[in-house]
Formats: sequence, structure tokens, C-alpha cells
Amino acid sequence: MAEFRHLKQNERSSSTYHPHWNELLFRALRSIFNYYREVDEDASASVICLAIIHDLGRNHHERSCMIRAIEDCQVSVSETSKPASFLSIIDHGRALFKAEAKECGNDDMTYHFLRLVHSYHRKCSKEGKYLLAQEFMEHELRLRKDEEDRQVEQVKSKHSHDRQQLAMAHTRQAEEFQQSWDAFLKDFEAKSLELINEMSKTHHQQLLSLKQSNTESASTTQAKWSKELIGHRKRQSLMSDQQRYEEAHQTKIISDALEEKERSDHNSITNTAILKREANLTQKHQTEMSVLLKRIEIKRRELQKQRDNEIARLIQRNKNIQASFDSKHMAECLKLASNIEQHVKQLLANDV
Repeated sequence: MAEFRHLKQNERSSSTYHPHWNELLFRALRSIFNYYREVDEDASASVICLAIIHDLGRNHHERSCMIRAIEDCQVSVSETSKPASFLSIIDHGRALFKAEAKECGNDDMTYHFLRLVHSYHRKCSKEGKYLLAQEFMEHELRLRKDEEDRQVEQVKSKHSHDRQQLAMAHTRQAEEFQQSWDAFLKDFEAKSLELINEMSKTHHQQLLSLKQSNTESASTTQAKWSKELIGHRKRQSLMSDQQRYEEAHQTKIISDALEEKERSDHNSITNTAILKREANLTQKHQTEMSVLLKRIEIKRRELQKQRDNEIARLIQRNKNIQASFDSKHMAECLKLASNIEQHVKQLLANDV
């Protein structure tokens, strides 16, 4: 028909519909026009459009709103046969009806044109126009299939978006988990180093205190002389008193040598005792430090194991959530076609 020659140009101005819908609606409208042309060859495009509006509207109020939309959209009667103009009129008319009646049933243009095509399908079948009935039936099947594909695509797109959001949430959760554990382990290492430094400082102070005590003890402790040395000193004094100076001198030499030897032995024993006490203290310090380092290492391994276990649980929990998420979406996709079919049947049944 001449009114539909510029479909591609008109489609550009009707961008609110699914990409396939302009073509599908064009074909359906052309079949409807053919139906009315077959009924009345002299019927004008404007008369046919008004008839379509009458068939599309479910009640007088909705039909009047669509007719009023022709004036609101500033479309001449002759222009109503153009798909873009006709669809804009239908949209605006249904918006008026919804605003005034506070309800509009299903607002999806798909289902309303599906209902319209189905009504012409039944009408042609009853009137014996079987070729047109076949044509309308094919339109109806294509519209149903296109609507099913459209809704499946919408659901898949939503699922893809939801899956991305879930993956992003899991990524943020993992990052926060790692940051939390990194901060905790950093604090643990800082406290461990603090304990090590405190123990090292304590050990150093204890060692200095012991050395100072040993020095004071060594300087104040007198050697305990032997009986032999004491006897020699007595004889030395006695000989001096008796003015036996030569013998006293010889005895003094012997006494001095013996005293030097005993003093050397005393110093050696004292130094050995000091070194032993310091060595024992150092060994004790090493043991304490070793125990502390071992405790820190055991705690470090326990924390690392705890972290690994929590990471594994987090990963498994996220996998379970993802599996449940995918399972739910798969079930939605499987039920979608059935729901669309039931919705269409209910819509068409209400129109009978």
C-alpha cells in the first residue's frame, strides 16, 4: 500500500519499541489493511485506521482516548496510516486512558497488538477468509516468538548484569578480607617484634647488672690464705722479732711467692666463677629468646592456617552463592516461555 512505502524512514521516529517490532507491526498492519480492503475496496486509510483503533480499544473510554490522541499528536487523519504515526497515537491514547481511568491492564504494546491480531485471526476464520486467517495466524506466531525472544533476552541481560554485580561484590569482599588480614598480620608482626625487643633489652640489663655485681664482688672479696702461708708469716715475724734478719728475709721470700701463687689461684677461681655465672645467664637468655621465637612462629603458622581456611570457606561460600544464583536464573529462563504462553492465553481468553 502507498501509505507504507516509507517504512524505514518512519521506523527511525519510532525508537521506543523493540527493534524487530516496527517490521512485525508493519506486516500485521498491512494484513489488517488488506482485510478491510477486501471487505470494502473504497475504504480510505483514515477509515481503516479508525476501525483498527475501534478494534484495539477494549472499551469506549479507551477508544475515545486514542481518537483524542490524534489531535494531541497533531497528526492529520491521512497520516494515521503511517506506522510511526499510528503507533505514537496508540501509545499516547493509552497513556491518556491510564491517567484518566487509573488503570490500563497490561501496558505492553506487544500484547495489545497480539490481542488485535488474534481477534482478526478469529474474525477471518469465522468469515471464511482462510488465506487472511492463515496470514494473521502467522503474524500471531511471529509476534509470540518475537516477544518470547525479547523477554528471554531481557532476562539474560538482567542476569548478566546481576552476575557482574555479584562478581564485583565478591571481588570487593575478597579485597576487604585480604586487607583486613594483612592489617591483622602486620599488627601481629609489630607486636612480636616489640616483645623480642623488650626481652632483648631486659636480657641486656640483666647481663650488665650481673657484670657490675661480679666486679664489685671481686673487688671486695679477699683471698683465704692457706695454713702454710699463715705459718710462714708467723715465723717471718718471729725471726724479725729475734733479730734473725737473714732467716726472716728468706722466709719472707718464700711467703711472698706462696702469697702470690694463692692470690693468683684466688683470682683465677673468681674469674672462672664470674664467667660461669655470665655464661649461665647468657644461656638462660638464649633459651628464653628461643622459646619466645618458637611461640611467635607457632602463632604465625596458626594465623596463616586460619587465614587459608577462612579464604577457602569464603571462596566456597561465594561459589555456592554463584551456583544458587545461576540455578535460579536458569529456572527463571525455563519458566519464562511457559509464563509468556499462559499470559497470552489468559489475555486472549479475556478478549473472547
